[in-house]
Amino acid sequence: MRVYSEVLSRWVTVPDEPKKIVSLAPAITETLFMIGLGDSVVGVSRYCSKPPEARSKPKVGAYLDVNLKLLKLLDPDLVLVTTGAQRTIYSSLEAAKVRYFPIPLPVSVYGVIDLVITTSMVVGRVDEGRELAEKINEELHSIKTPWAKMRAYYEVDLGGPVTIGAHTFVDHALRFINLENIMHDIKSSYVTPNYDLVAERDPDVIIVESGSEVKPDLRLVLKRFEAAGLTHINAVRRNRVVLLEHNTLSHYGPSLPKSLRRVAEAVAITLGKGV
Repeated sequence: MRVYSEVLSRWVTVPDEPKKIVSLAPAITETLFMIGLGDSVVGVSRYCSKPPEARSKPKVGAYLDVNLKLLKLLDPDLVLVTTGAQRTIYSSLEAAKVRYFPIPLPVSVYGVIDLVITTSMVVGRVDEGRELAEKINEELHSIKTPWAKMRAYYEVDLGGPVTIGAHTFVDHALRFINLENIMHDIKSSYVTPNYDLVAERDPDVIIVESGSEVKPDLRLVLKRFEAAGLTHINAVRRNRVVLLEHNTLSHYGPSLPKSLRRVAEAVAITLGKGV
């Protein structure tokens, strides 16, 4: 079948039901497993860890590179990639004459749902994808929190601390658990933190996510905040610093509702409340 790619501005011919799929984006990999195509996934990126079964698949590359020799050996019917920084590998895939299709990065929670639907369309599983999308939507809107809206500062370690502006799905996702990103007025996606601005806006709660498999260490986080002059702000003074493991909020796959519930539970514990 032919599917039009807005990213490539052209029609792409893909198998009606691909039997051998390589996914180089964690969210796409998780989607494929959740719509029943786990057995058809023959290769993934090193960062594809959800569901756990994905870890056992051959590693074809990282996020920004691909092992073309291994890719050729796997001989996939279709390679699924995303946009943004991953655009840099398109030329390599084209040069290797590999059939690929890019799924757009989400900039909102509804973009996560659209990623699920688009992926399912490209691999010939429309009904399964729409069913999963409806389930995600229902789960997102069923999350309840025992607090009124609070102001939150989110930070993730991506080789150094990074925070989020308005153009991210994380900014939108936080609203589903009554948290408003204090950097929402920044018309960008991921930016280097301005700690003077964090101090000025004085968040009610701080959320710090690890960028690796190493669990976050509260002592190290507080030490860094101390060096940045943030010891006097409300969230630090009241011990309202929530630590998240890797791939909790930064993962934009269909497990997002479960991740948000875990975040809500962690915030509730920090506040001394129950969810």
